[in-house]
Amino acid sequence: MKRVPYNGYLEIWLQRVTQPKSVGIDFKSNEPICQIVNGVSVQLWESSWISCQTLIEALYVKQIVISDVKEVKEVIEPEEVKLFKEHAWLY
Repeated sequence: MKRVPYNGYLEIWLQRVTQPKSVGIDFKSNEPICQIVNGVSVQLWESSWISCQTLIEALYVKQIVISDVKEVKEVIEPEEVKLFKEHAWLY
């Protein structure tokens, strides 16, 4: 997958599918959102231009993920894939 350009959405989806306890597959990714889910603190947005410290703290990525990825349900609900079906013609 590393050779496929702009595959961030696919990597996020694969992480969602492989991370529940019952699946037990260790998925490594360089996608920033996937790294955040795995507990790594990475810069998600370019925020060096922001001067307000309160706003910078609000963008702190550790606040985005508030539960353990291993606790995600194994069954993917239809609402999670609804947008893929609605916008399939774009792909």
